[in-house]
Amino acid sequence: MSFVKNLQQVQERTVHITTNRATRSLAESRLILAALQKFGEVVHFRNATLFRTNNKHLQDLMTKGENLSTQTARKCDGADFGIYAMFDTPLAARNALDSSPLHVDLSPLSPQARNDATNPDAASVDATAEVNTDTGAHSNIECTIKQDPVDHLETMSRNPYYGPFVQETDHPVYKDLIKQLDEKLYGLADTPSASKKPGNPKKTKSTQESIRRLRAASLMRLWWLGQGPRAERNSTEEQATEASKRQGELERTLGDLPLEKMIEEKVRELQAEREEKEKQNNG
Repeated sequence: MSFVKNLQQVQERTVHITTNRATRSLAESRLILAALQKFGEVVHFRNATLFRTNNKHLQDLMTKGENLSTQTARKCDGADFGIYAMFDTPLAARNALDSSPLHVDLSPLSPQARNDATNPDAASVDATAEVNTDTGAHSNIECTIKQDPVDHLETMSRNPYYGPFVQETDHPVYKDLIKQLDEKLYGLADTPSASKKPGNPKKTKSTQESIRRLRAASLMRLWWLGQGPRAERNSTEEQATEASKRQGELERTLGDLPLEKMIEEKVRELQAEREEKEKQNNG
């Protein structure tokens, strides 16, 4: 199944439930869950009212609501917090929507558990619920079931982890990676996340220019530049070693006579031959 079709099915399986009053205990929330399970298996159930009372920052919001208007204070008190439920199949969600409004009977709860919001263990009795025409606030909770208002496709489109990312083609890491990857795998040439943090554009540009001026934009290029002079030095040393070896071989061939003395003697012989020729010409 494709990603888009999967999100569409999630939205079809999810319902949003609002109650005529906020649930006062975990036992009441379990009764609502039991009533929804008549339509099909509920794979996810989240009561935002209980979520509010278990989070300190939302409790602080409720305290600040005492100084607000009456309507805003009611929202902070939890009356407008809803319940999100996800069924196993879209058919079960449609059956739940058709049965709205749903009246959940609170008679299985004892009076103490019904009034005590801080006693979740009192809901150990079997949670049973039925459609009841009695609308008394003390004996049942009216649940209005609506379609999930969350647009999952739009939400995912704003999530950077579920979409394409922009590659920094000027980054040295990217340039080095594409030299080692196949053309079909260029998409894997990503740069470190630390380099993607926003910063001052002028400072970033000056830093990159300084790196290029020092020939440090690419570690691989810096290594290849160092290989050239190293190879030249090695070649010069090899040539000098080879010349010294040849000179040594020549000296060994001529005996103990050094090369300089041999040259001097050769020069003397040439000078003597020249003098003899001059004497013969003069005579």
